[in-house]
Amino acid sequence: MFPLLLHYLEVILLNVLFNSRFPDDPYDRMWQRYENVDGWTDVPNKSNGEIKNSTNDNYDAPSAVMRSASIPVNDSRMDLSWSSDSSMNVGVDPKFFLVLYFAELEAVQELRQFDVSVDNNPLASAFSPKFLLPTVLSGIVQGSNEHSISLVATSNSALQPLISAMEIYMLRPVNESTTDSLDGICYSSGYF
Repeated sequence: MFPLLLHYLEVILLNVLFNSRFPDDPYDRMWQRYENVDGWTDVPNKSNGEIKNSTNDNYDAPSAVMRSASIPVNDSRMDLSWSSDSSMNVGVDPKFFLVLYFAELEAVQELRQFDVSVDNNPLASAFSPKFLLPTVLSGIVQGSNEHSISLVATSNSALQPLISAMEIYMLRPVNESTTDSLDGICYSSGYF
């Protein structure tokens, strides 16, 4: 019935000083800080406003997670990378489901606009995060080599790109039936 299984790889929270876990997260994901990234700094949440997910937001990142973000220091681009660990037994040509979270934490007067690409393929062009409202970008990435995410400010942007959090899941095919072939068959020799 379900052709793919989402296998947890990692959930990363950028630049916060705590771990956040259920009941803050309705899916009981563990959010961890992405630490020690040279050339990045955190965006202070001066508004202290709660970030509310929209009713059609299927990812439902906790407000505590979305109240943090990172930006590059003195640069107009951010680059992130990851590769599969050999202990993960990813196979020949694995697929990953990537989820990127963005939210503007300050009521800025200047334009923050950037392009988002994954492995040099565009995911979003001229993207601008919304103030205290999460935006999620997602996509499928394939291959066992190293993968990259690039956030590059457009020529119109006065501010650096930012990112709040990301999740990476490995997709695994389910080759066997999820239901026993005899389930749902009723044998009866009587009447009611």
